[in-house]
Amino acid sequence: MIAPGLRAQPPACHVSGVAITQIQSVNLFVSESDAVLRFYEDGLALPLARRAPGLTAFYTGDVHLNLVKPAGSDSSLIGRSTGVTLRMRGDGELPQILRRLESKGFSASEKDLVRWRNGARAEVKDPDGNRLTLIEDPDWRNDLTFFDGPSSVCLRVKALRPALEFYLGMLELSMDEQPDPNVAILMPGGTQLVLTDRGQPFPAIPVEGETGICFTVERPSGTFDELQGRGVRFAEAPQLVGKTWVGSIRDPSGNVITLIGNEG
Repeated sequence: MIAPGLRAQPPACHVSGVAITQIQSVNLFVSESDAVLRFYEDGLALPLARRAPGLTAFYTGDVHLNLVKPAGSDSSLIGRSTGVTLRMRGDGELPQILRRLESKGFSASEKDLVRWRNGARAEVKDPDGNRLTLIEDPDWRNDLTFFDGPSSVCLRVKALRPALEFYLGMLELSMDEQPDPNVAILMPGGTQLVLTDRGQPFPAIPVEGETGICFTVERPSGTFDELQGRGVRFAEAPQLVGKTWVGSIRDPSGNVITLIGNEG
């Protein structure tokens, strides 16, 4: 979803390569009811970063989890799989979080706990029906913990091979690992992007369509120019909002991802 502003084409700037550095934020679409805000603030006990009309942001590190109130027809984005996984800080904390949610009156309990890899996972729903996954696993390679930012966001693609050609070739993201033929984990060292063309969770049920994923882009005018030259499809043309360039692109599966960056 693109913030309103004057639509414009970025100036031509010939650079070598695309400068996408990290996942900046993941947007979850909510009604902003008191119950929803309590779920994230009191139930999950996420640290609040900032609050603005239509937006509540959690975490104070490099990656935010944003609760966004959509407008108009975008309300259909409320109540779905988000693809978001949050990792506990230590072993044994996942049952505590589930008990905390239950004690606050939310529909979660230790019965939701299932084994995953060498640890455990649980799917939880906020009062709007948005689904997130909580995990604890000593062997999970991502070093982000519960209070640093989302550990990963899982994206459904139609076929993994053309998806990798797009994300690794066109967008120049880095591969972390490919644990099996149907799953690839990208962007090591921070919140990771998990691509999957299969149905079962890894570890979260994947998001698709309007993903809510926002990438940080350095040299945005040059990067947008480069992407246009490579034939990347834009869902929303790049536009300058204040001092920030914003644009959204479609991957080969039709998923929409937003690119955001400040020039200079």
